[in-house]
Amino acid sequence: MAFAIEVPHYSTDIAAAWQVMRRLLRYTPTVWYYPDEKKWHAVFTIRYEINGTWYSYGTVIRTSDTEAHAICLAALALVDGIEERGEHFPTP
Repeated sequence: MAFAIEVPHYSTDIAAAWQVMRRLLRYTPTVWYYPDEKKWHAVFTIRYEINGTWYSYGTVIRTSDTEAHAICLAALALVDGIEERGEHFPTP
């Protein structure tokens, strides 16, 4: 028996994309719009803590015509980068 599960449209629905942002808050997400380029930019910073001091070892930036799509592109690149380093993506 198969079950159908409704998956949010993360890359086209901004409310769903913000769910992604909230899930990735530990990576200091930011999103901004450049009116001259007419593009959205989403940024995640990969950080780690040693003895109470935070360090950054990478930033993921992705650009798209829509805010939701930029967020999803950056989130996918972030997770891919974490897994590529042999680390496990943290679960809530």
